[in-house]
Formats: sequence, structure tokens, C-alpha cells
Amino acid sequence: MNNSLEWQDAKDSCISMGAHLLAIETEAEQIWIQNEISASGNAWWMGGTDAKSEGTFYWEHSNNTLNFTNWYNGEPNGGTGENCLEMFSGGDWNDKSCNSFLFYICEK
Repeated sequence: MNNSLEWQDAKDSCISMGAHLLAIETEAEQIWIQNEISASGNAWWMGGTDAKSEGTFYWEHSNNTLNFTNWYNGEPNGGTGENCLEMFSGGDWNDKSCNSFLFYICEK
């Protein structure tokens, strides 16, 4: 989406369109989306969170734990309130404060 929202609002926006925030479950998906966003220079919300248990990320729409990850070096670092998953334009993942405003990707 071409607007930035807090994580919960981004999630709700996707749901209103019959979709959910992006969940990357394979390396092939990671490569495809990374190619799509690399030129943007933006960070993007994904549908992962560890709000239920610090350090255990899961895809919010399915409650499945992350089987594939592409964490940035040293992440997730469990920073204060960093319970939501973002992807940098280079494709690396980071745990981020859910109250931050980021662009987001919906998936059907």
C-alpha cells in the first residue's frame, strides 16, 4: 500500500480488503517480494508478531510460527515494545515497535 500506518491499522486495512498482512513462508516468496520492494527505499510491515510470547514470532493471520526467516544480523533483539515484524527494502527482517508508521503489504 502506498500509505504508512501503525501495524494494527495496517492489519485492519488488509482485513477490510479481504486480505492479511504479508506472511513469507518460503525462500522463493522472500526473493520475489524482495525484488518487488528493493527500489522503494521504504520499510514495510509484515504480518508477524511476538505479542503473545516475547521472542516467539508467529504469523498473526494463521497463528503459525515462522518456519522461514530472513532476520537482519542481530535481530530480533527484543527491544522494548518491538513486537511487530518489518521488512527493510533490502529484504532483511527486523522487530519493530508496532506504533511506528510504515508502509505495508497485503496478501490474499
